[in-house]
Amino acid sequence: MSDKSLIEDIPFDGDTSKPLPESLKKVRRTHINYSMKLLEQPEFQQSPADELLTRFLAYGKPPEQAVIDESEQEELNRVRLDVEIEAIKRRQFEKRQAQEKIEAAYRSVDLMLGNNLEKVLDKPIKFIGNHKDLGFYKVICSELGAEHLSVNQFAGIVESCSWITQDYIRIANNSMVRSDLQATNAPEATDVKSAINILGVANASCLFPRLIIEYNYRQHAGLAKDMWNRLIKFQQLSSIAAYKLARHFGLDGDHLFLTSALSALPYMAFLNMYTSEAKRAKLASYNKALSLQDDFRLSVLDNYEPGSELLYKLYHFAPSFTTLAIDSLNLIHLPAVSTLEGESGFEDRQLLLRRAQGFATFRLLLSAKLIEPEQANGFLKAHNIDQVSLDVLQNIDFARINLYKMRD
Repeated sequence: MSDKSLIEDIPFDGDTSKPLPESLKKVRRTHINYSMKLLEQPEFQQSPADELLTRFLAYGKPPEQAVIDESEQEELNRVRLDVEIEAIKRRQFEKRQAQEKIEAAYRSVDLMLGNNLEKVLDKPIKFIGNHKDLGFYKVICSELGAEHLSVNQFAGIVESCSWITQDYIRIANNSMVRSDLQATNAPEATDVKSAINILGVANASCLFPRLIIEYNYRQHAGLAKDMWNRLIKFQQLSSIAAYKLARHFGLDGDHLFLTSALSALPYMAFLNMYTSEAKRAKLASYNKALSLQDDFRLSVLDNYEPGSELLYKLYHFAPSFTTLAIDSLNLIHLPAVSTLEGESGFEDRQLLLRRAQGFATFRLLLSAKLIEPEQANGFLKAHNIDQVSLDVLQNIDFARINLYKMRD
């Protein structure tokens, strides 16, 4: 073969006769060196609508205005002597002072947390799962979304992971789940095969992304509980909404449900990172207080909850981590990344997914009083929710529906 033929086989700019293979047209980043300094970069800025979701997931519902203790209120409601007024003021001052002292102790832990985060921030993939769990996830995800996946096949790929097996058995034996599935008379599930037989392969598959989040949350003994619950709630609402929209428009409902549920994992990675490092900072602060015999710090650290500001910042990285996170799971049958990125042929799925997540966000913001009803039109328009989609979404009874009932 001549040198000339070798050169002619290499595509170059302007040569349309030999286009690049499809797999090479789009190069996906394999790593981002995350740092808090990157938050100033344009790619980590969010639209006003997305910013509202980020703020809700981090901060939740705004705190209610502080109310005076009932006993103090009674004192304020009756005629008092000057000396009584001074006593009440003194008690209120002492209470504020004590609270400020507690908050100062918590801020010192948050400061340590911030320093810890900078050391691990560039490795978010480790917080989706450790090396062993990621191995399990890849095996399971290689079959997610496959057609004609049998009970035996699915049981065979999950049984090597003990905690996933135990979770499926626990859920299959839950009386409320059995009632929803009309399986109250089914024998007790004693192994993963009998559990999946009760749940059904489709339900068991769709459960998997949520089980990952719940498993990681359990490792933290209740720390940052509200933050984990908000993420799980968003995952649940948006995934069911995605399923309903997909079915209405003739697309694969389970595929879009799974794609939506998996897209919560980048947020979970940063939440898991944040909670893990908060637990370490809390323990270090406790040990330091113990060595200094600081009884006050020892008494208040049990109730420490990490501040939301750091998590709010971390969540700005989650969208940029989505492709990297989901690509790491070895999804063969589920075009999750293609859908999330709106690649050619998947634009309609991406649009429906955004509508589902936008509507779920709106419901959560409304319930938390972070958005007013009159702002609905502008918010929904920002997520390209048309009237047909809105009718479908508004007909979902989120108070009644769940994964086991959504196929009704």
